[in-house]
Amino acid sequence: MQKFVIFILIALTLSSCKAEITPYPTPTNFDEYANAATQIAVLTSTTATADVQPEHSEEILDEGKSNIVFRDDFDAQLKLGWEWVNEKKENWSLATKPGFLQINVANGYFNLKNASNVLLYNAPQGDFILETSIVFDAQQSEQFAGLIVLESSENYAQTGIGFCPVVVGCVGRGIYLDIYQNAKLSLPRNSMAYPENVLFIQWVLVDGTMTVFTSKDNYSWFKAFQKSLNFEVNQVGLIAAQNTSEELASAAFDYFEIRQITP
Repeated sequence: MQKFVIFILIALTLSSCKAEITPYPTPTNFDEYANAATQIAVLTSTTATADVQPEHSEEILDEGKSNIVFRDDFDAQLKLGWEWVNEKKENWSLATKPGFLQINVANGYFNLKNASNVLLYNAPQGDFILETSIVFDAQQSEQFAGLIVLESSENYAQTGIGFCPVVVGCVGRGIYLDIYQNAKLSLPRNSMAYPENVLFIQWVLVDGTMTVFTSKDNYSWFKAFQKSLNFEVNQVGLIAAQNTSEELASAAFDYFEIRQITP
């Protein structure tokens, strides 16, 4: 009888432990983004992801060495010079959240030319800095919102808040820097976990090298990524896309700024 009681206690303990470590479910649309959409998952069960650790930066860039050439604080109307790609007016607004540009994160990928409401501005010549602030709560597969720089729909880079499931080797919700060449995602993917829903981004492009600085409060900044670009940057802007869920999510951009770096 004593042995039977001990056996029951062990069985209950193992059952309880097993319940606490239920694996993350495989998303129903796994094949879509594993193969056609973003090439994020490779043929194995994991994604090649760079091991990135942010470095604290006491000074981002001396503002005395740069001049503002364009800034939009998203007040009553968009500033002149913007260009919409695949605009869907019902999915963006300056009135829903006054002082912010709110874009619904709908399904679509820039490399597949079906991302909607991508907002672009002509890039300045030479070295420059981009800066924005995002409020975005990414919770579903492949949702992404942030900055984009591009030569074309085949060669571009984007950085911001996104979500990629842990089941394919990603960090879940985090800060991602994705570089596309010939319409394919370059691996390893650059990412770091980020549980917050507010992110300030400063993207510095000097001599073909991009450095991404991030902050959650616009006070303490960190150097997140530094990579070389193998294409010319013709346009820059904002993107909110890649939602593979039927439910729309909203990303709110507080401002967008371009600064020319002076010698």
